[in-house]
Amino acid sequence: MQFKTSFRLGSRMSHMFEYELQTTTAGVSNLVFLEATPPSSPPPLLKNVTYNFQERHLAGYCTDSESSTSLTPCLKATFKPFPYLNLRIEDSLMGEVTNLRSEAQEWQFLDDAPSFSLLTLNSSGYITNDKIMETAVTKWNHCNLLKVCLNGNSSRLALLAALGVALEAQDKFGMYCKGAAKWTQLPRIFSVANVS
Repeated sequence: MQFKTSFRLGSRMSHMFEYELQTTTAGVSNLVFLEATPPSSPPPLLKNVTYNFQERHLAGYCTDSESSTSLTPCLKATFKPFPYLNLRIEDSLMGEVTNLRSEAQEWQFLDDAPSFSLLTLNSSGYITNDKIMETAVTKWNHCNLLKVCLNGNSSRLALLAALGVALEAQDKFGMYCKGAAKWTQLPRIFSVANVS
């Protein structure tokens, strides 16, 4: 499935990137970036994230320029969907570790879109007020729409790693919608808003 994202900066929408969610085997999906982030984004450019949803880990690969085809490991993470959504994301290029947790226990649903706020955890493991991502359904019963708000001051690689987990949950909801007679579309377009 291919997705396009854009972000709102003030009153203007700008194209952010295009990517494709490819399911390769049971429980393993690749998030492949077809078009990079805007030219103003500094290297490294995240090009591919492989999610293993059964073993609950992911790996990201970057290039050092838009024209480069050489991929370098730059990101690894583990995640737990229950009781809260938890992610531990390591940016190996910057030497940063980001720990995230959903604000509420319930965040993914079989018959509805994922709905959560992701906040950072401090070094003691306690949740902070630093919200880095939030999802919202913009039109009830429209399984092809999901609004995702991102904190532009957060690590770009951490945001994109967490975004893939949200997209996988949205994809599951889309499959539920596909089976329901009243819905005919799978999720295709996601709106990403910069809330910095």
